[in-house]
Amino acid sequence: MKSTKFELEIFADMKNIKSLAPNGGVNNDDMGYFFKMRCENCGDMTGEQCAYLKEMVKYKGKIFNLKLKCKFCSREGFVRLIPGSGTAFTALHAERKVWAPLMVFECHGLVPEEYNFNGGWMIETDEKPPRFVEANFVSGNFVGSAEDFGSCIPSVTKIEGRFVQMKDK
Repeated sequence: MKSTKFELEIFADMKNIKSLAPNGGVNNDDMGYFFKMRCENCGDMTGEQCAYLKEMVKYKGKIFNLKLKCKFCSREGFVRLIPGSGTAFTALHAERKVWAPLMVFECHGLVPEEYNFNGGWMIETDEKPPRFVEANFVSGNFVGSAEDFGSCIPSVTKIEGRFVQMKDK
């Protein structure tokens, strides 16, 4: 089964924030990646799936982070997360309207279609000294409170993720 690599990229509008990254960094084993997949064979879409770097499945001598069986055609598909190419999303990314790479997904028989943000994120404010604040994006955005931050309320809105197919090298 041929593999195809997809880069998960993120973008958001940010105010009073220096950076946004998974809590523990972009290669954190405990970060859950929530997404939907499409079967390459029949086109059927899965429900929401979750993969972690720390969770491994062995299949035919290879290691993957997720194994799925299509409910429609019964073909098996696999996903391997490849750390090392991600970066925090920064104020500069937001200002320049540039997407930031987060994680590479090597897919066998599956195509990632929809990334869903969840908990497990860390925001670094642009205050002096900066504060680090845990953020959950299940509702789609994060806005600090005036009680906690005064007039420099941090916010992350219009947060998006997309999968971009990588070219073979």
